[in-house]
Amino acid sequence: MLVPRKSYTRYVMLSAVISWSVATGISFSHGAQPTFFADSERSWSDGTSVILAEVEEVKQIDGRRYGAVLLPRGTLSGTFDCGQHAELSVTFHASDIYASISKPPKARDYVLAIIRPVNDRWVVPIDRSGIMPGKGWAMAVVSGPDDPVIIQTLKSIQAARIKGKAAIDDEKKKAD
Repeated sequence: MLVPRKSYTRYVMLSAVISWSVATGISFSHGAQPTFFADSERSWSDGTSVILAEVEEVKQIDGRRYGAVLLPRGTLSGTFDCGQHAELSVTFHASDIYASISKPPKARDYVLAIIRPVNDRWVVPIDRSGIMPGKGWAMAVVSGPDDPVIIQTLKSIQAARIKGKAAIDDEKKKAD
């Protein structure tokens, strides 16, 4: 079967972007479509975790890319061991589109974050997820360790991992 030249060029470009995305651990989402699916065990098999952390420091690296030092306070899901990591350096993107969060957190903020190990470092992916509060960014600022959003996020994670994706929607409806 012959593929028209334009279609082939788009295919090659898309393949290159996907390969780059896989190699760097950066994924893309369109609008508010979820790209991290908590109901899939495969989503957690690479060491991905959801943590509660206090932000110690945030620095802009370039453009919309930031580095932060987080002080982990608890793991909601995944294999990340807060007892072995008093500090955690992460990178993330802050922007209105293709980002981990819309605006970077400030020092002393508390955050819920999806973290993923990539090439011996930790990143907050450019993902949206039904388990995360608000618009589903992979990083969300919360008021502190006693913020009710934390328990709601944990319930969404449990619903997804135990009952499946349909249960996430039910949990979010109950919260509203």
